[in-house]
Amino acid sequence: MRMQAREQKSAEVYIKLLKRKGFSPESLTQRTEFLNSLLPLLNNVGQSDRTYRNFVEKLMGSLPEANWPERLLIAREYYPFWSGNQEAEKLSLNSNIASML
Repeated sequence: MRMQAREQKSAEVYIKLLKRKGFSPESLTQRTEFLNSLLPLLNNVGQSDRTYRNFVEKLMGSLPEANWPERLLIAREYYPFWSGNQEAEKLSLNSNIASML
């Protein structure tokens, strides 16, 4: 399934910012792989926290439980980018991502 422009652009902005923050190639790969699984699910759906949560939960159900903590962190980091909430993007990045460096 092909990603819509909104999902593609938000993923690109998210990954570019992580690169500028100095994330390792392994961390970037992990995040990209998760987004490649999540974003097709979000095609042509409304931008709401409930919609996002439902699709994240659906995807998490298909992953080994050992991967859940990291994948949930990625989902939480990425949500503001997908939702288009620029103020939340800044807060998310300053709190979650800075602590991961």
